[in-house]
Amino acid sequence: MEKEIGPIEIASSVIFTAIVFLFTVFFAIATPATQGFFNFGEIGVYISALIGGPIVGAIAGGLGSALADLFLGYAHYAPGTFVIKGIEGFLAGYLFHNLRRMGRELRLVLGFIVSLIIGYVLLYHGAKGLSLILEIGGKVYSLSLPLWIIALIVILLGFALIYTGARGDVFSIMALSCLIAGVEMVLGYYLYEAVVLGYGFMTAAVELPVNIGQATIGTAVGVPTVRALMEMGVSVSGEESLREIS
Repeated sequence: MEKEIGPIEIASSVIFTAIVFLFTVFFAIATPATQGFFNFGEIGVYISALIGGPIVGAIAGGLGSALADLFLGYAHYAPGTFVIKGIEGFLAGYLFHNLRRMGRELRLVLGFIVSLIIGYVLLYHGAKGLSLILEIGGKVYSLSLPLWIIALIVILLGFALIYTGARGDVFSIMALSCLIAGVEMVLGYYLYEAVVLGYGFMTAAVELPVNIGQATIGTAVGVPTVRALMEMGVSVSGEESLREIS
């Protein structure tokens, strides 16, 4: 039975919304091709979802990120961000609380399927040429990514998804939940930029490596941060169930 949202959840949502906002605006690098930007927002989204649960993760991820878009002058992204990062936060929290109930084989299959989806998109565009374009200090830097680099990214991401699914301990499930949620974010922006903003799929593909970087950094920093907070005594949503996989 789902627990109703009470004062603690509301207060948590407000606090974590501010945290997501701050992580997003703290470090922003423009991506001129899509008029978007690289940021560290995923760190805040994943911490919010893992500690606060799916509802808090959805509110903080969607609202905090959308407000950051408006604050930084990327209003054209705000509607898509609200939905995409809201789903991302919900997924990270929901999967964290439910993947533990899956058997190892089901987690492996899930990780494999997700890696196939993102791998197909990356290799499809990698075969046609994929570039990383960033604007730093008013200067635009472009780096052409050869197919072998794209293939390496696919292999490493696929390995991470499958490996974390196979391990099954608390922190591996945290990482798997964040990585799967991150793939939703990557594909969500890919479709939003291509279809809603009208950039087309080839232009939207330029931001694929950028968003994969955000999800990877978010997982690499967010999970150890939550682990450290737990060791300091910070309560995690659904903590009773964590004992099942401790």
